[in-house]
Amino acid sequence: MNRNLVLGVLAIVLLVGVGGYYYFGKESVVVAPEYPIKKHFKWRYKLTNTSDQMLENVIFTTQIPLEKSSFQIREKLKASLPYKSETTAFGDTVIFTIPTLSPYQSKFIDLKSNMAFNVVSQTANNNESLEKYLLTTNLIQVDSPEISGLAKKLIGNNDKKTASNIYHWIKNNLKYSGYIKKDLGALYALEQKKGDCTEYAMLMAALARASGIPTKVISGFVYQNSSVIKAEDLHNWVEVYIDGKWQIIDPQKERFMEKEHEYLAFMIYDGSGKNIPISKVFSPNVSIGL
Repeated sequence: MNRNLVLGVLAIVLLVGVGGYYYFGKESVVVAPEYPIKKHFKWRYKLTNTSDQMLENVIFTTQIPLEKSSFQIREKLKASLPYKSETTAFGDTVIFTIPTLSPYQSKFIDLKSNMAFNVVSQTANNNESLEKYLLTTNLIQVDSPEISGLAKKLIGNNDKKTASNIYHWIKNNLKYSGYIKKDLGALYALEQKKGDCTEYAMLMAALARASGIPTKVISGFVYQNSSVIKAEDLHNWVEVYIDGKWQIIDPQKERFMEKEHEYLAFMIYDGSGKNIPISKVFSPNVSIGL
């Protein structure tokens, strides 16, 4: 998995001490009574001016948990600094502007998110275009003869059975390699029979798309309960569109449409091979570290 998605210029630091006090100046709130499982997440970024110059108007952006998906809804977001927000094709982003950073000064940004989850997938948004989740990309090589040939062999009598066949083929034929810094894609996973969670997810997506099943690759975290988010927990899985609903399949963790309320989605990963970090700072003289 390409840890640059979360660590290109980012390290997530544990929030220290449950008794600590933080002022959260701005928040967004969504009410979702149909999502009964409540969880709370917190995480921290540390920005450091590594130069001997005063820096002004340092821009820092980060993805936050998706506001709404078939299994989750973001009820409240709090941050220790004011922010602006925007929604992109990949998810929801918040933008911080730090007025000044003195030479070698560090600045902490704390975030909290109250989330609600459901164990049953909610009906998908009818206005969402599904065509893009059938496309071939640089790392989800739907039109590869090897991918399409295997997909034909795994076709079942309905989409759920097809997805199950693909899941079990990956589960039985791929070997988990441990973390891989560079994303290598679906075709690599098929040919080498190995990869990390990203390759597992991309191969699942490529085979499902080749079978006519719209499929997203999702980046996020998997937590059973409320938690402090850690960079090393970043994970990729897929959502497949079956019978009007998105369902989670995680071949690397060997989960087929189960424990879906444990998945905290941060962004949709397009499989283009481009570096699309979860967080980014727009200054060459600012580092982010533990």
